[in-house]
Amino acid sequence: MPATVTRLTASPGSVALDGSVTFSAVVAGTSPAGIVTFSNGTTVLGTGTVDANGIATFTTTELPVGAQAITAAYGGDGSNDPSTSPPITVEVVGTLLPGQRIGSGTSVGGPDGLGSSGEQFRNLSAFAALTSDGSVKVWGNTVNGGAQTSAPTATGYTAITSNEKAFAALRSDGSIFAWGFSANGATGEPTGTGYQMISASRDAFAAIKNDGSIVAWGNSLGGGSINSASSNSPTGTGYVRIFANNGGFAAQKIDGTIRTWGNTNSIGSGIPLVTSFLRVTSNGYVSGANAYGAFAAISTTGSISTWGSSLTGGISGKPAGTGWQVIVASSRAFAALKADGSIASWGDTGSGGTNAPAGSGYIQIYASSAAFVGIKQDGSLSAWGSSLSGGTGAPTGTGYVQVFSTPNSFAGLKANGSISVWGSSSEGNTTAAPSGTGYTSIFSGTSAFAAIKADGSVSVWGNTLQGGTSGPTGTGWAQITTSGTAFTALKSDGSVFSWGSSTTGGTGVPSGTFRTVQSPTLSAPYFPLDAGAPVTFTVNQTVQAQVFLGIQGEGLTFTITNG
Repeated sequence: MPATVTRLTASPGSVALDGSVTFSAVVAGTSPAGIVTFSNGTTVLGTGTVDANGIATFTTTELPVGAQAITAAYGGDGSNDPSTSPPITVEVVGTLLPGQRIGSGTSVGGPDGLGSSGEQFRNLSAFAALTSDGSVKVWGNTVNGGAQTSAPTATGYTAITSNEKAFAALRSDGSIFAWGFSANGATGEPTGTGYQMISASRDAFAAIKNDGSIVAWGNSLGGGSINSASSNSPTGTGYVRIFANNGGFAAQKIDGTIRTWGNTNSIGSGIPLVTSFLRVTSNGYVSGANAYGAFAAISTTGSISTWGSSLTGGISGKPAGTGWQVIVASSRAFAALKADGSIASWGDTGSGGTNAPAGSGYIQIYASSAAFVGIKQDGSLSAWGSSLSGGTGAPTGTGYVQVFSTPNSFAGLKANGSISVWGSSSEGNTTAAPSGTGYTSIFSGTSAFAAIKADGSVSVWGNTLQGGTSGPTGTGWAQITTSGTAFTALKSDGSVFSWGSSTTGGTGVPSGTFRTVQSPTLSAPYFPLDAGAPVTFTVNQTVQAQVFLGIQGEGLTFTITNG
């Protein structure tokens, strides 16, 4: 019988405890029929029947707090073999973790190099990698962090954060070492120990200490200094998360309270009065020497609050009412997804702030720098925004399960692992996208893509000077990251291969084996927890190479399990 491929999506990708999550399994085969079983690890959640479009759905409100690994197993029929989807992660947020937030769905190649975390920018001209003993190796532009003589010499580093021209490494004792371009925070990092996470704007850093206090350094116009006299600034302790855009930061307390600092063009002059935000999303762009941007937050009731520049949706235009679950940002606009699958957008009209698709049934939104694309339960796509950035020309048909982006083009991945590209031909090089099936993920730089198959083989396309050619050969490649104009691939055995622009890290990889290569989603949040109901915190170690769990208090009972 013919083989099948099952792919799984969840809407929303993160939900409050007792909230509703709908899983959609798309089975690619020869008119497949039959049953799909949805499981959380080894626990069966329920089943769904495959419809005429090859889609089975299941909705539940019974997921526990933490990161849940969900799979969908198609049982096959008389004409199709069984198949099981790769696991996806759904974050279930407990009431004690208001700082945790829903995943945005934007790709690493999103606007202005801002990663999906909204917590840091990728270095645009250098790479930094951690070895097995926690030492740091670097390569690329020597002024912006690629000089090994400027990197930390000690071992025991656990995470690396970047802005556009500098790095900051966090050690296991909570000390910080920064290097790169001095104006971007390569100097002035805090001394001492006890820091838990580092965030970055375009040219500054901010870190949270174990008591929840915050320190910032770097370009003062980008949030590198905190005005303690301002009531909007994050003074005191108890902060659990920091979000960033081009020119500023927003910090969140465990009760959901927001405080901001940085360039007023990026943070605005006021802050939202609502607390208990589940998620904060940011956008931003640079014009000349000025950075502009805004923030948008979803409360526990699903209402939206915004602040920041009026040019990017920070003042007006946000949708009213409750039930909003996900916000995604282009560089100058926002788009929000409601529980019923309807979409609203606001902000700059040329960047997708208007003309969002009507109707309902959408399960996710993705963004480029000036356009959005929504994906429906059947895998059909609707795009809007600038035609120069993928706002028109989206492929027809169904079966798409995920979309990735460079600043001005999109790549859609189907359930069978085939790829379609639209938008800027100079970036996505639509005529050169790989044919065939079996691709499982796509990584994007400033103007090129790299797609990886289940066997770890890699195909690349796009701007030939910036990583669109000469990618790694062979199989076994597991992770890809980018400086924007160059890529680095990491194998499961710790070997690496770089390609793309030689001035931004495409050559010069140091010898040795590596645990991880810095990317815009490496930093983990810090959650100080008040006493209350039991809390489960799960970490996927295929993403986080090491996990450090600190527990402080009296009369506590806790269990740590591996696997």
